[in-house]
Amino acid sequence: MFCPNCGTECNDKDLFCGECGSSLAEYREEEQQNTVLSQKPAELPKKEIKISKMQLLLIGEVIIMAVLFIGIYFSLDKKYSAETTALEYWKAKANGEWNKVYDFYSFPKEEGLNRQLYVNAHMDDKETKYQSIQVEKNLKKEEKDSAYYVISYTTSKNAAKKYAEVSLIKGERKFLFWNEWHVVPENEVAEKCKITVPEKAIVKLNGEKIRGKEKLDRNGMKEIDMGDMFRGTYQLEVSEDGMKTYKDMLEIDSFVGGKRIELIPEEKEKEKLVKQLGDDIESLLNAAIAKKDFNAVKELFSEDAQKRSYIKSAYEGLYRITDQEGTVIHSFDLSNIKMTMSDYYGRRNEMMLEVKMTVKSNCKKFWSEEIQTSEKEERGIITYVKEGKKWKLKNMPITYYDILY
Repeated sequence: MFCPNCGTECNDKDLFCGECGSSLAEYREEEQQNTVLSQKPAELPKKEIKISKMQLLLIGEVIIMAVLFIGIYFSLDKKYSAETTALEYWKAKANGEWNKVYDFYSFPKEEGLNRQLYVNAHMDDKETKYQSIQVEKNLKKEEKDSAYYVISYTTSKNAAKKYAEVSLIKGERKFLFWNEWHVVPENEVAEKCKITVPEKAIVKLNGEKIRGKEKLDRNGMKEIDMGDMFRGTYQLEVSEDGMKTYKDMLEIDSFVGGKRIELIPEEKEKEKLVKQLGDDIESLLNAAIAKKDFNAVKELFSEDAQKRSYIKSAYEGLYRITDQEGTVIHSFDLSNIKMTMSDYYGRRNEMMLEVKMTVKSNCKKFWSEEIQTSEKEERGIITYVKEGKKWKLKNMPITYYDILY
């Protein structure tokens, strides 16, 4: 170090300057303090952080978008929730909005479970006028992918509460995070509905043609398996060419089976059949007088009748009208043929008819040369069966006893 007074170089441990005698202790202390101060780091000046308006706008937009996203999320979560579905379903049902109600269900894609039939089946259902309504979750029935809610409502201000339960099942993904909920149909569907009608008949419910698996029975009736159907009241119509259309109300409840519809001919068809009966009997008698073989007349009979031996025997019995107890039939005439439906008609395209007719015959006794005229009124039951578009005899419409006795 150097003496601050004269500048002479001194040792670091000297207390006084050897040249001028000045004290070095005070100077050494001041120098040490300056050394310590010089070793302290310099303090940096503080910088002010400035945020631009653009940055503020961006921050504001992010906050607004986050709020909107949260709002939309909770809004959609409520919209697609099982609770909202249960409530909206019940309201639509109470208001008779059957098109809307149908959409809450998830029915199998079957002919008898289409939208129009569902709406038609509920057309006569009365609306439920409610004043207040609440929905609560039934925690006692809570299951995975299922939900149960109790709807409580009142129909007037002072009326007691009424309750209805709605069961739901989780469906496919509807939108983003949300699944669609379907209402489980209760008392809506009747299973395995069947109806039996004539083979050629067309069946309509509420004006819509019904199709289904068909099975023919021995009597030529067909059983239509309509599958599952909505419960309700339907307008039933069964029709066939030449037959009187059957119309009635059909109540479909838990099960429809064994419903059998028979058809009767229209008046025009019956008039044709009256004429045909006269022609058929005349053909049989003319063939019998000529003693023609059964093959000459078998086409007048149904396929089933042709196979039965008693029909052939009954026809051959008519040969006897040409020589029975000395009586020979020369000619005959049928008139005043009248037919009425028997109470026992109704098998597949089959008619049992009560027939009344006048049989007039010209005959000659062996002891007389004169031709005598005999006239009598004959009654009987005649059955016709429709094969294709033709009516065929199922039994023998006349015997030699009918003419001679």
